[in-house]
Amino acid sequence: MSKRIISAVCCLVFLLGLALPVHAEPAADPQKEATELRIASVKDFLQFAENCRLDSYSQGLTVILEADLDLSGLSFSGIPIFSGNFEGKHHTISGLQITSDGSALGLFRYLTSDAAVCDLTVEGEVRPGGSRSQVGGIAGSNAGLIRNCRFRGTVSGAAKVGGIAGTNAVTGIIENCRTEGELQGDHFAGGLAGENYGVIRDCINRIRVNATAQQNSVDLSDISLDTLVNSESADTVTDIGGIAGFSSGVIRSCYNRGDVGYQHMGYNVGGIAGTQSGYLAECGNYAQVSGRKEVGGIVGQMEPVTVIEYSDDTLQILQQQLGTMAGLVNQAAGNTQNNTDQISSQMDALKGQAHSAQEALDMLIPDEENPELPDADTILAAHNTLQSSISAMPGTMNSIAAAAQDTATGLSRDLLAISMQLSAMNQTISEAGENLGGSVTDISDQDTADNLTGKAEGCINTGSVLADMNAGGIAGAMAMENDLDVLEDWQQVGEESMNFDSQVRAVVLNCINQGTVTGTKQHIGGIAGWQSLGLVKDCVNTGSVEGTEADYVGGISGLSTGYIRSSSAKCSLSGDSYVGGIAGSAGFAMDNRSMVKIRSGREKLGAILGSLGENTSQEEKPVCGNYYFAIAADAGGIDGISYAGLAEPLELEAFLALAELPEVFRTVSVRFVFEDGSEKEYSLAPGSTLEPSKIPAIPQKEGFVGTWKGLTKSDLSNVSFDLVYTAEYNAFDSVIQSEQTGKNGLPLLLLQGDFTGESSVFVAASDSGPVPAGDETLAKVWRVELFAVRTATGARLLLPEDLDENGLKLLVCNAEGKWTEREYTVDGSYLVFSWGLEDTAVALMQTESRLWIWLLAGAGVLLAAGAAAGILVGKRKKKKAKPEAAQEE
Repeated sequence: MSKRIISAVCCLVFLLGLALPVHAEPAADPQKEATELRIASVKDFLQFAENCRLDSYSQGLTVILEADLDLSGLSFSGIPIFSGNFEGKHHTISGLQITSDGSALGLFRYLTSDAAVCDLTVEGEVRPGGSRSQVGGIAGSNAGLIRNCRFRGTVSGAAKVGGIAGTNAVTGIIENCRTEGELQGDHFAGGLAGENYGVIRDCINRIRVNATAQQNSVDLSDISLDTLVNSESADTVTDIGGIAGFSSGVIRSCYNRGDVGYQHMGYNVGGIAGTQSGYLAECGNYAQVSGRKEVGGIVGQMEPVTVIEYSDDTLQILQQQLGTMAGLVNQAAGNTQNNTDQISSQMDALKGQAHSAQEALDMLIPDEENPELPDADTILAAHNTLQSSISAMPGTMNSIAAAAQDTATGLSRDLLAISMQLSAMNQTISEAGENLGGSVTDISDQDTADNLTGKAEGCINTGSVLADMNAGGIAGAMAMENDLDVLEDWQQVGEESMNFDSQVRAVVLNCINQGTVTGTKQHIGGIAGWQSLGLVKDCVNTGSVEGTEADYVGGISGLSTGYIRSSSAKCSLSGDSYVGGIAGSAGFAMDNRSMVKIRSGREKLGAILGSLGENTSQEEKPVCGNYYFAIAADAGGIDGISYAGLAEPLELEAFLALAELPEVFRTVSVRFVFEDGSEKEYSLAPGSTLEPSKIPAIPQKEGFVGTWKGLTKSDLSNVSFDLVYTAEYNAFDSVIQSEQTGKNGLPLLLLQGDFTGESSVFVAASDSGPVPAGDETLAKVWRVELFAVRTATGARLLLPEDLDENGLKLLVCNAEGKWTEREYTVDGSYLVFSWGLEDTAVALMQTESRLWIWLLAGAGVLLAAGAAAGILVGKRKKKKAKPEAAQEE
């Protein structure tokens, strides 16, 4: 048989798939006559579910739901297995309550590859006990088609937990689905699917995934750089995503609007996928993403796909060997039930990897009896899953072997058999290529439009990203991670491992980040936090990158030993050391653009790179063609020094004239985002000022007081970067008001903080205040006294009717009698500013010129009034004089 690599096989199958309908339905079995079942009552539904205990019952069956159903109060554990077509007809099944012990639980436990569930809404709770693996709102495990379905409610489990499906298999398609509610899972948890080996497309998630304090607990005292690097373990929350917890398949045109993760908690947390090694395209995240490490607006951990070449006969041999290995793994899994939880968990992982690889191979090899192929995305997902599963198996096997040294003889014998099988598979693969021996080559920079594995493309993030380490607007980390211990990620172990020569690829292409990225320790980037390999190309970041005490902070990448090409950053940066407009440190950076303001940093600062890092590229000048415009003081191109042609400053006009400069550099925007997601946006020329009068009013909400979060008056003058402010509401029970009021009856002062029922605030006018200086004159001053107040965070002062907010300066006095200016914003009739327990007084200063204008204006009014009065008096006198004159004549 002639030798051909797997990429050629997959390309051929991919092209054949393009000729088929994109949403091909499963082929009907001509030997089985189709039947139809109509369900109009709960009784009918429960009988149908009971009949589905027999796996063959639903084959060829079409089920039509003719009414809404309420399952409240019923003992129901899901439809066991379904292989037919379930037509929901846009009806709703509500009151779902699944709380029994077990795994693979949902409205349907298992959907086979022949199953299709369409046009159905499910409402309720899926919160089982026991093992709690593969838990979903619609299906525990899906290998078929779920289309136009909705889930509203709560889903909770231990592993593989999703709003629609716990696991979406290689043959599974989840399409045009919506979710909303709450979801909690320890490992592999996502708004749509916990694990995705197949296709998820055109879906929207509004479920909050592990986002509440009730779902998480964390001890802040152990957050240190040492614990972050060394404490990653299987007991920690991992792989959490707005769409999927883990994906080696395809996620296309999906959007997340539910908060993901909890601050300081969890590894591999992403707005779309927690960990991704497949193909992710044209997706968007619009919610907050939080975690401890490897946290990204789109992807938490961007794992590279391993590119291995196979021939046709190699595929056939591997298919047989994987079948044998699956049996060995099943046997070993049975022997580990009485062993430690760690071994059992790893055995489950190995079993899943072998099963996924087997399914992927079955998809890639045409069936002679049924030559029809799935759609293109399904073929692509199978290809990606095969690569990901085989790449992950050696690391899992080594973890098991290390943990099983003291286990029973029988388990050791099973593990030896599996190792021998792995050795045979390794030999098969070794014979399929040349130059084998354990090297890993990063081929990301050779990316083409035809490469659809290991890639995130055309995605946008507007949500804020918060992490302790490895935080990025698009990807938290682009790195190889086959083991949960980060220190062993690159370790090669034993001759029986599968560390043959391989090529890896991880690509972030044409992505945009607009959200703020905040980190506390190290590796904070506008696009990627830690880029140990891979390619970032044609990406744009306009979100601020904040890591005041963190090392390696960059507008595009925090720390990069991969490739950064043709990317742009327009943002503010804050860090400790290694702070750069493009990267804190990088060895390859070509044709990038930077317009950044470094707000803080001690050393290794630069408008392009904080430091020139390690470089393994063969390029003669791996850092070149980078240009920047200095917003304030010129920080230099690399570590305080600019280099012509490499990292060079330009005047604004020349900078804006650069070829292919993103349009975002030519304007700045100020966006005000309301609670319902709508927004008001202003576009300005760089350096312009937004008038305070244009700040939109926050809609009133009963029982709450609203503010624009983080907005200060100075933010709106000389605007150099895009700004985003969100409406924030605080309950009235976190606000107290003074008894003293203004002339219009409104409270003179509102105080925001933490209060008891005895808390109060007293405000009194005072004659003492700041000494007038320059052209400023004291206008008003108030003494403020607090009683039984726990904390105070902000204040709202009623603007006196006789003062105009233009030209005002607000000062606050502390307990030591020191007056300092305080930034403020205007919200209706109030001045909004920060306030602390140590503050004792507030004063308003008015510019003298403004007072003179008022005095002159007032005098002018009086003179005009006097003149008008004189004219009127004169006219009246003349009218009286005319008769007297007439009498005299």
